[in-house]
Amino acid sequence: MADRSGYSDAHRERERAATRERMARRYAAMTPDERAAIARRRKEREREKASKDPEWAAAHRARRRRTLARYFNSRRDDPDFLIARTEYLRMWREGRRESEHFDQFMARIEAGGE
Repeated sequence: MADRSGYSDAHRERERAATRERMARRYAAMTPDERAAIARRRKEREREKASKDPEWAAAHRARRRRTLARYFNSRRDDPDFLIARTEYLRMWREGRRESEHFDQFMARIEAGGE
């Protein structure tokens, strides 16, 4: 890693901005499958790290919870968002219920009950 101890704050910020732009261009040039693969690898690394470091996992969960709360609080006054979210949650609950019923049905069949 390069020694950046002599860099000024302005120089560091220019480097950060250039890196952000470079990564944005690289990400934009990727296919959806490549982006999904990167996300899968990141999640796998996070899972491994969480299993090895419970303190990191707790901090990560808390940060994610705060981020989600901030997002939903920012959209609280948006009626279109609330309608769409309510509809999504209703559909999710129905799908979950159907999945549970199907699992129970399959368990009965495997047990020889039907």
